[in-house]
Amino acid sequence: MTLANRYLEKRFWPDFNRRFMVEACEAVEAFVPVLNADLDNILCVQVGRYVGKDNCVSYHGHPLQIPQDRTRRSYAKTTVPIHEYEDGRCAIFHGPRCLTHYDELGNQIIEKKKVAA
Repeated sequence: MTLANRYLEKRFWPDFNRRFMVEACEAVEAFVPVLNADLDNILCVQVGRYVGKDNCVSYHGHPLQIPQDRTRRSYAKTTVPIHEYEDGRCAIFHGPRCLTHYDELGNQIIEKKKVAA
């Protein structure tokens, strides 16, 4: 492996760059900032799961209970997307609404409501 890396550094890359490298037309960076984008929910693993009659889905061997909310009592017999984030947490969605979050062990994360002062 070290011989291959040495070959790349000493022979391949200098030759490759000499033959194919082109100077940029402008010295300005082409990167633009991303504004108002929820990157956590874009750059995550998203999989669909079928909700059983018990209002649960299974993910990585953990049964995840979907709690009742004011819009629906049960999500049974529907397919919901699960978003798995880089840190191991996951969340269950129904359309654009996030129903609940779980830690990497499948325990529901209860978010505390903010009280207006």
